Amino acid sequence: AATSESILREDERGTLPRLFTTPTRVTNILGGKFIAVALTLLGQVGFLLLFGRLVFGIRWGSLFPAILAGLGLVLLAGTFGVFLVSLLKNTRQGSIVFGGVMTVTGMLGIIKMFTMGATTPNHALDIVSLLVPQGWAMRSLTLAMDAAPFMEILPWFGGAILLSGLFFL
Repeated sequence: AATSESILREDERGTLPRLFTTPTRVTNILGGKFIAVALTLLGQVGFLLLFGRLVFGIRWGSLFPAILAGLGLVLLAGTFGVFLVSLLKNTRQGSIVFGGVMTVTGMLGIIKMFTMGATTPNHALDIVSLLVPQGWAMRSLTLAMDAAPFMEILPWFGGAILLSGLFFL
């Protein structure tokens, strides 16, 4: 969200409308911004997965399912951030929305973590976590960590792609 917020900053400063008056197509300008978001997220997720492995000894499971889960996370995070920015008028709104919305949706996405030690699992929490994109990403990462077979992670990755497409549209 912070990377895609640069669109709002440039609009406020007047540089984005000036860019749109150049011979460069609008799709190229916005495409470049979306690529920047994706590359930033790829770097962040890759670093965090590697850091978690090397420093904390987190076993992410087999390489390919972990990469698939990480890629789903990148797609969801990028498109959700762009979607939120598309609803905003200025960066002041962004601070409030990113602080509040991201915190609430993030907590809902990992709500199952708060009850991991419970003797009776609450399956309603599984459904609640899937109401937000973070829940889909967490489900994929959890399955990868539990060494789930590729075919079990694939539907969750497909769901991440579908949600990403909806956010992007």
